[in-house]
Amino acid sequence: MARPGIPGELLTQALRFRMPFQRQLFLSCCLLALCAGLCLSASAQPADSHSSRSTEAQGHAERGFEFARAGELEQAEAELRQAAHLAPANPDVLAGLGTVLAQQGKVAESTEVFRRVLKIHPHDVTVRRYLAANLWQLHLYPEAKEHLTIILRQQPNDKQAQLSLGMVSENTGDYATAARMLGSVPDQVGKQPESIAAPARSYYHLRQTDKARATLEPKVWAGEVRLK
Repeated sequence: MARPGIPGELLTQALRFRMPFQRQLFLSCCLLALCAGLCLSASAQPADSHSSRSTEAQGHAERGFEFARAGELEQAEAELRQAAHLAPANPDVLAGLGTVLAQQGKVAESTEVFRRVLKIHPHDVTVRRYLAANLWQLHLYPEAKEHLTIILRQQPNDKQAQLSLGMVSENTGDYATAARMLGSVPDQVGKQPESIAAPARSYYHLRQTDKARATLEPKVWAGEVRLK
């Protein structure tokens, strides 16, 4: 039997319902990747008068990553700060520090650290993604959009970047871009409760009510979007 359509007033209520969109930092698994794959390489350091400083930095970095793996973020931060002081141009150490700061909610400071990393290593897509997520949380949408656009130039099929750009675009009122980006990654949209209603909102603002309704109705009937 065909389901009845959603009344117009309830559609409007659903479109207005917005859970706070939390940043997609991907830190839970990516932090472990940083800990496993990023650390100072003693063999890469020149054997000169700075070797003891490099060795000391390496020790702090390794302990910092160990603390991070154990979930002891304050200790991890302290060790990585020491490593960053001793090796201020090492992008791996800085990336680890920025990640640990973000995990603790120190988003503004984390953002500055990630900016430093990109000055040293501008092609690091992962750090650029983290930076965009931080900027999003800080409501610095134009800069977040700029970084996400750079990611998509490098990796046009990056689904997470497409999702993030869609949400940032919706936040800034660029509903055409939001609808295009979010419509290209329905699987990603479906995995994020905060973004489920976003495509419908974008279509609604573009006065494409039929598309908005068609996008939203299955989510409502599945219980994925609540109506007030």
